[in-house]
Amino acid sequence: MGKLDRKQFLRVYKRFYPEGKADKYCNFVFKAFDTDNNNWIDFTEFLLAVSISQHGNLEEKLNLAFSIYDQNRDGEINRKDIVKIIEAMYDLANDEDRIGHKSPNKRVELIMRRLNKDKDDIIVRNEFIEGCIRDELLRKILAPNTAISDDQATKFND
Repeated sequence: MGKLDRKQFLRVYKRFYPEGKADKYCNFVFKAFDTDNNNWIDFTEFLLAVSISQHGNLEEKLNLAFSIYDQNRDGEINRKDIVKIIEAMYDLANDEDRIGHKSPNKRVELIMRRLNKDKDDIIVRNEFIEGCIRDELLRKILAPNTAISDDQATKFND
């Protein structure tokens, strides 16, 4: 079976984002896809991640998004984790408009205010998923490739 190391994965990933700087974001994605933590993405890991990102339901996609943020795999993300990924997403999109409400730190303030219900400055997986399901703006910021149907919105808002 085939496998990709970090450099090979970056080369492939950059093809999808020729205008942006993919390096930082690609490192986050690589680590999330490398589920057995052996510094390779094997064919099974790659297929599973691509399948979830393309065909998974909302909760599966948000689980994958959380895994991208949770780089040390401790089940928690903090302010620094979120700032790093938002900066990487801006680089990927070649977005230089990072002032005012679009600054990574302002985005993190909004995210923490809306997701961190127990005010401990840590967001755990269920806070992330439930918050993103309920809050369209956060879903667009944190997991831009997720969509939600009216049925899903009704299910989670009841």
